[in-house]
Amino acid sequence: MAFRKDKFGWIKIRSGQTNYYQNSKYPNFLCYRLNVPGVLYPWGIRSGKFDAKGFEFDNQYDAEGFACGGKLGATEHAKKYQSKYEPVEGKTYALTGGPKDKCIANGNTWQESEVQK
Repeated sequence: MAFRKDKFGWIKIRSGQTNYYQNSKYPNFLCYRLNVPGVLYPWGIRSGKFDAKGFEFDNQYDAEGFACGGKLGATEHAKKYQSKYEPVEGKTYALTGGPKDKCIANGNTWQESEVQK
């Protein structure tokens, strides 16, 4: 089944009881819609990252229902919080490290992997 981008840039990546959407502008966020009758505000957005197993939620950002407000709301939330997942020019980050070190290779965010001087 082929899916196309909507006007906000979200592409449906999985259908079923819950539809999941991904946006290439905001790779650390997954938007979803519950397909359950009677749910007044079925939209939500969660943060995480894609890896070999699929999308792993990191529970750092989660907005559901009225707080999310549909795809437009999800897009606004993603715009606001995506910068947390991007490096800042002029700062130093640990890309690799030991098994317990906070670094990008171990799945930590840029903010968590910042090297304190």
